[in-house]
Amino acid sequence: MASEAAVGEVVNVLRGSFGLLVRRMRQTMPLAGDISWAEASALAWLDEEGPATSAELARLEQIRPQSMGTTLSGLESRGLVERGADPADGRRVVFSITAAGRRKCQDRGGDARTGQLEVLLAEFTPSELEQLTAAAPLIARLASMAGSRPVPSRQVPPVADDGIDQVEQAWRRERPDIDVSSVGIVSRIWRVSRYLERARKERLAELGTDRVALDVLAMLRRSGPPYRRTAGELTHASLITPGGVTQRLEKLERAGLVTRHTHPGDRRRVEVELTPVGMQLVDSVLADLMEHESRLLDELTTAERDDLRRTLKRLLARFEQPDPAN
Repeated sequence: MASEAAVGEVVNVLRGSFGLLVRRMRQTMPLAGDISWAEASALAWLDEEGPATSAELARLEQIRPQSMGTTLSGLESRGLVERGADPADGRRVVFSITAAGRRKCQDRGGDARTGQLEVLLAEFTPSELEQLTAAAPLIARLASMAGSRPVPSRQVPPVADDGIDQVEQAWRRERPDIDVSSVGIVSRIWRVSRYLERARKERLAELGTDRVALDVLAMLRRSGPPYRRTAGELTHASLITPGGVTQRLEKLERAGLVTRHTHPGDRRRVEVELTPVGMQLVDSVLADLMEHESRLLDELTTAERDDLRRTLKRLLARFEQPDPAN
């Protein structure tokens, strides 16, 4: 059995090198056609391992079940997978790859990425290529173990006192007659919110857009075909003034991301529709932003994220859905 120090060193090396390789491949080696990396991976699992449930695929891919559900829905809508009852347990729904999905997997084998990898590997020496080939079975074994074994729960390290702890302790000392426990919650929510808002603003600026523009495009995208909403609905959802939304719409329309139409039955009513260019942009930006913000939550386990989601949902309902009796 390898020592803990040796295992830790290998973990750091693999996380850094594999993570960089995956990011570079996604940036410079896009998949051919209309298939995403998540969809390609799900198809590969179904092609190699046979029918599986959405939950099983999510566990194999180490992603949230909701994300896998979205991926499978997209594949199913294009006829690449199909759902059916599990022959061994009719109560379970399993997904199987279709003939079209299998052809898609075969098409990927000869796409431009293979040629790009060949060009890159040509820069390696024969000795280095032998080392990569020798390591391949170990990498495959590691991937198989990661997909088949449950991830052990990690020990949560203690967190040192921060400035808010010091403020709360000072108030307890100076005013022991009042309950100041809310300081540790409200102040941290406020500060985390500021950090997240800043991180999102900076990321969106790097992607050439801003929060309000993304909110407008995302609301249209979520609405489904024909991807159209009234200007009033967009104003209400964006939480800024009608004048501010109008300015954003004018800018988005000039960029060819949306079009505006006067309702034939009510000329006072303006409807906004997402263009194909706008759809492509919002899908790209949203995928990048979600990956970026997921990394900001890496400190939390899946169970901690679920607990936090439920707790914040209850707290938010206190303000957005107040009980009339209170």
